[in-house]
Amino acid sequence: RMSIAEVALLRPVSHTCTVIRLFTGVSIIGRGCASINDKRLSRSHARLTFLSAAPASFTLEALGLHALQVSHKGSAEATTLRKGDPAITVHEGDRLHLLPGMYTLLLESAEPRAAPPPTETISSASAASSASYDCAQGTEARGRESIADAEVQQLRRADGKRPRLRDDGIAQTGSANANRQCETGGTPEGISLEVDAFDWEQMALPPYCQPNKPAAPEGIGALERLALSPEAQLSRTLLLTREFVVAYDVYPKATVHLLVMPRVKISRPSSLGTDHTPMLSRLGALARWLQAQLREASPTLAPMLAGFHAVPSMHQLHLHIISQDFDSVCLKNKRHFNSFTTDFFKPIGALVEQLKAHGHITVDAVSEEEKLKREMRCPFTGRNLKNIPALKLHLASNAYKALLRGRKDEV
Repeated sequence: RMSIAEVALLRPVSHTCTVIRLFTGVSIIGRGCASINDKRLSRSHARLTFLSAAPASFTLEALGLHALQVSHKGSAEATTLRKGDPAITVHEGDRLHLLPGMYTLLLESAEPRAAPPPTETISSASAASSASYDCAQGTEARGRESIADAEVQQLRRADGKRPRLRDDGIAQTGSANANRQCETGGTPEGISLEVDAFDWEQMALPPYCQPNKPAAPEGIGALERLALSPEAQLSRTLLLTREFVVAYDVYPKATVHLLVMPRVKISRPSSLGTDHTPMLSRLGALARWLQAQLREASPTLAPMLAGFHAVPSMHQLHLHIISQDFDSVCLKNKRHFNSFTTDFFKPIGALVEQLKAHGHITVDAVSEEEKLKREMRCPFTGRNLKNIPALKLHLASNAYKALLRGRKDEV
């Protein structure tokens, strides 16, 4: 057995579980592997056969009743693979979705090392990383903890209890709703209500890959459809968490432009109530985490802002995360620019303060819309920018880039 070597990892992206370790030869993954217990997954759901290491390469076959999908690195489309279909080749950087839109795993190379013998004693400190060895070899996993003890303690609340979420996205600490059945717009089927509210901290953020613009306008309900059924539009989704969808803006107004949406139906900021305050706090935590991950991947990225449009143009509450270079061909008029550089753009904290003070969000749509008609001005110097050519020239100037340097990301 010591001649078998670990050559690759499947790192969770859209859920909380342990890393799955892959070895030379054949690896079988499925239900019971790395704490994934969705009954729609077969215990032998997929077969990965080693081809080469550094970069990692495998053939992939579907074995289970339900289809799986693969998003190849750099591609905006997902390939569906069903039992009986010919095997396909997957490479480092590709993403495997054990069910369409769910249980997404990023294929990464690993430092080659010998696999431990099956009789090896696994300590509690290493249970999380060791659990995946047995799954990859097609046997029952011995370790079931999804994160190490130290990481669990980091995520616990001050009272020692880990926050749970109701179907409507509101935190709870009891278990009365733990077995509530999924409803339309509620908890997606197959995702446990017991998952940690900050599950993204155990995920790896995939590479940023802007999808193509749609061929035609999709209407004001497009974001709502994406938030409630993200598995139908995987190419537009960067990350799925228990509670949120992190999607690309398909008409980006900057180098980085993401939309973070709750996976329940909330039409707009004015739909929020006091019960949503904890959800907004978690949304802010996710935004800060995303900014940090994006900054780590691209240290020279312009500072980012996070906020809501006071009067959104689309149904479904969505938080914008946008880089302040505003470098995009989709930024075409003063409404686009002013929607991010005036106080039409509301930070999360402003909504939370209004909810705490008044119990609801009040929006004066007429006065907010007037802000979009103002003259365009540099957000840092107040310099008047009389038209779009002048704006583009200013944004591309060394003077503006110098203004960006040293500024911090904001939520």
